[in-house]
Amino acid sequence: MSEFNPILSKTDIRGQSPFARRTVPEASTSLVFYKEGQDALVVMPGERAPMRSQLVFGKYSWLYVVDMSEFFWTIGCNLPSQTNSFNFKASARISCSVADPVTVARRNITNIRQVLDALIVDEMKVVSKQFEVDQSNLAKDPIKSHVKR
Repeated sequence: MSEFNPILSKTDIRGQSPFARRTVPEASTSLVFYKEGQDALVVMPGERAPMRSQLVFGKYSWLYVVDMSEFFWTIGCNLPSQTNSFNFKASARISCSVADPVTVARRNITNIRQVLDALIVDEMKVVSKQFEVDQSNLAKDPIKSHVKR
């Protein structure tokens, strides 16, 4: 299983030189300046980060660079049918991107697939149990609609 680690880097910014160059996010990344118990500061592409001196002497301890680009993968699984002794063989093509970089930093999420794969398969199972194994073609659209919501 390939993983999607949205945290490209995590840097301790305490004690860094206040005269260092100002950090600017690259395309499809965001910068999250963070310290436990404080409000985080998010800098998106096209925005300028605060001066280094404001950060070093300020309230932030960590700088996270978070990948905001879209990531794609395929899940393969067996889904139960209405008759539990038979399974559907299924696959789903998934795409996702980070919507909230502060949550990624605060929770230190380093593998989005580990979080999402189980949730997506569980949601697919909710619908697959409504169909018999010979109705797999009928089950595709309802499963897809249920997971997309």
